[in-house]
This record gives sequence, structure tokens and C-alpha cells, in this order.
Amino acid sequence: MTASGRPPASLGWLLGGALRSYMSVAEKVAAGIPFGVRGYMVLEAVRSQCPGSQLELGRRLSIDKTVMTHVIDRLEEAGFVERQADPSDRRARRIVLTPAGEDVLERTGDQLGAQECQLLSGLSDSQKTSLTEALAVLAAHSGQGAQCGEIVACLASPA
Repeated sequence: MTASGRPPASLGWLLGGALRSYMSVAEKVAAGIPFGVRGYMVLEAVRSQCPGSQLELGRRLSIDKTVMTHVIDRLEEAGFVERQADPSDRRARRIVLTPAGEDVLERTGDQLGAQECQLLSGLSDSQKTSLTEALAVLAAHSGQGAQCGEIVACLASPA
């Protein structure tokens, strides 16, 4: 910390740099999924079965409802998800994974996990744990914490 109590470097700059590194790798890994990393994140959220409706899914992932419609359309065309009637609300549709969606999530998740571990390879196990804990606190404080069974694989169990 500096004398003013601020971190020695801009948090935004550091987070942005880490995100750019992650996204450059993640986009390559998720290239076979419609909408790339965004599509992958939608599939992961659908797998967690929370929230089930397309509207709630968009809210949870901060994706505009019109954009979410296009994402779900493309994922459905690719055979990764299906829209099913919601038994509790006839007007709503639940988004569910297909077996092909499960397969692509498994393959992409394995590849992405390996790349995430490579990205974090310069950190010790205790640094990985500290990073995970600090990011979880920041995410929870901002209302974007892990919910509905979301898991950060490599960070949660350092390699």
C-alpha cells in the first residue's frame, strides 16, 4: 500500500491485464461454441440449472435480453441447448442442456482448465488460494459472486 492507503498499482489496470490474458486464451478454446466465451458461460450457467428461464439467465450473466435471445438461438441451432416449457409458468421457457451441450462443456472445460492452470503457473499454491479468496470476496461484494453451483476449477484446487 502507498502512504495514501491505495494499492501501488491501479486495481482496474491489474484486473484488466489479467482479464485480457485470460480472454485471449479462452476465446481460442471456446471458438467452437457459438458466441465463444459468452456462449460457454451461458452453457455453464444452464448446466448449474440456475436460473432456469432465459430472462433470469440473462440477468444473472448481465446479458441484454435481446442479445440473450440470439445466444440461445445459436446454441439451440448448434444442438447444445433446448427450450422447454416451464411447468410453473406456461409463458416462460426453461433452457436445458442437451447431451451434445454436456459433451462440448466437458471438452471445453477440460481445455480451459488446463489453460487457466498454465496462466496461473507463476503463482505458488498459497498465492492461488489467496487470489481465489480475494476474488470471491470482491465478486460477492459486487453482487457477482459464484451462485447456483458455479465453480472455478483451477483456482478452487491449485495444481
